[in-house]
Amino acid sequence: MVKIVATLIKLETLTQEEFSHYWLYYHGPLVRDTLPGLRKYVINTRVDVPKKLWNYDGIAELWFDNVGSIKTAFASEAADKIRQDEL
Repeated sequence: MVKIVATLIKLETLTQEEFSHYWLYYHGPLVRDTLPGLRKYVINTRVDVPKKLWNYDGIAELWFDNVGSIKTAFASEAADKIRQDEL
């Protein structure tokens, strides 16, 4: 298995709550249900804690069988639709 780990930064116009809600309930399911070859998808949303400023708003883990599967997935029409939906 091969894993991609991506840090995400939300649009400045969104609150953390708006970003997390959209990602968890709309964008995440789109990725999980349509990206070809995706074996596992993990969403990690930022949690604010006292005295710590994170430099990201979320982290995504995308698991594939191999590098070839990643290339195929991100060259697909599904990946084009996913990119259009990113906030």
